Amino acid sequence: MADELNNQLKNIKKNLATKLKDAALDFTTLEVTTLSGKVSHIMDGGSKKFLKTEDILKKIKGTADGEIDLIAHTQIHFDHDTINFVKAGMRESEKELFMLHQDAIRSANEGRNGFLGLLQKIIV
Repeated sequence: MADELNNQLKNIKKNLATKLKDAALDFTTLEVTTLSGKVSHIMDGGSKKFLKTEDILKKIKGTADGEIDLIAHTQIHFDHDTINFVKAGMRESEKELFMLHQDAIRSANEGRNGFLGLLQKIIV
């Protein structure tokens, strides 16, 4: 009975370590992309009236009709190497979207730092 319990605890520990590793790898790069345009052509005409990011990205890459503008894209690597793209000549409404983009970066960074802090407490 003790051996069985010991094996179960080892399996739980191993599974937890694997999941934490996978989650940590997912958090090593932070990406925020802000788009503008007409997305009504992406929405399903059926009973589902919500947008899925993966659907939007699939449409942007190939078959979308309409206009989609990239306002800003930011990629921050774990070692803080950063790539930024910001649309030139933004209109006032696009500048407001850029401010939302900046807020999204701050929020995502806070979430990532909180998660990494949690990992540190668990590991140490």
